[in-house]
Amino acid sequence: MLDFWIGHPTDAVLLLGLSTMRAAVAFLLVPLFTQDLIPALIRNSLFVALGLLGLLVQEIKPLQLSGWQWAMLYGREAMLGAAMGFLFAGLMWSFEMAGQLIDTKVGSSQAQVLDPLSGHQTSLTGAFLARLASWVFMASGGFMLFAALLLDTFALWPVHGAWQLLPAGMLAIEAEFGRMLRLALMVAAPSLVLLYLVDGVLGLINRYAQQLNVFSLSMSIKAVVGHLVLLLQLGSLVALLNEELLARPSVVTDLMKRLFH
Repeated sequence: MLDFWIGHPTDAVLLLGLSTMRAAVAFLLVPLFTQDLIPALIRNSLFVALGLLGLLVQEIKPLQLSGWQWAMLYGREAMLGAAMGFLFAGLMWSFEMAGQLIDTKVGSSQAQVLDPLSGHQTSLTGAFLARLASWVFMASGGFMLFAALLLDTFALWPVHGAWQLLPAGMLAIEAEFGRMLRLALMVAAPSLVLLYLVDGVLGLINRYAQQLNVFSLSMSIKAVVGHLVLLLQLGSLVALLNEELLARPSVVTDLMKRLFH
């Protein structure tokens, strides 16, 4: 490899840029690697280091390509990195969506906070569950799992390979969206069921005690019930996160093979 860098420095730098593009796009989609949390110098150094490691797991050779062809390769690497980042980040997005569903049912979704992990506003319970998912991701070795899987993609889909995006593979992305929504509903379902029961009970109370202002009490009661259920299922949520995280490599590899060939 050293001989290649000495003999073809321009091609070597361009190939390093290709592999760095894949790593950068994949990691930037994961909420833990935003510019608000990690300084740009550290983050970019990590991307270049992973890109350099990616070149070590594949055969590299000089490419006689035009500027337009190089641009197409960079776009292709960005798509592959985006697909991989989406498949991993979807796990954390699902938990945030579950929190927003609960807050919407409680009626407190208007209380929005700016989440530095995702860079957008979210509800309070959504921010809590997003923090939980992020903590489990790092504490369970999700970063190392993600980095190892990223390096494996360089062996399966080399930066100079002839692989391409399959149009039929978009069905896999649609299926992953469905998987995210199902996971969000699974997490929020226990709280939602009890919140609907609370609504029913309060409706009966209001039917027979119309002078009682049930509406002013409903948000407080539902907030206590919803968050109490979340605290009771906290252990189960951590176990679910670990299970989903450990299953990610096989899921990601299978979906990526359906996307790119």
